[in-house]
Amino acid sequence: MSSVTSVFVVVGDSGGELAEEIAPKVAEVAAEVIRETAVNPDAAARLPVISNSEDGCHPLQGGSKAGSGAVIWFAWNYGRPIDLEKRLQERGFENITVWSQQELNGATPRVTSW
Repeated sequence: MSSVTSVFVVVGDSGGELAEEIAPKVAEVAAEVIRETAVNPDAAARLPVISNSEDGCHPLQGGSKAGSGAVIWFAWNYGRPIDLEKRLQERGFENITVWSQQELNGATPRVTSW
């Protein structure tokens, strides 16, 4: 059995801010939750944020403005995605989807959106 949980946090636009501006803040909260149980104090020092504003990302909808959107993708030893969801909600983040699945145990992925 694996103790690793794969996690995707999809970030949408909210409150007048673009997803690309919100996603780094979401990544900071995710890193905070991860470090609460991490053995390594440097855990989650930098979670990767993938967004449509990255160099080399072309608009997919065929228009002149790139669509807004961002995702944070990481693997989490002894992951606690429910704790992450709760913390993000407590901090007031909106238009978030958290997809998680514990590797190798055959469980159906968990998907929560708000």
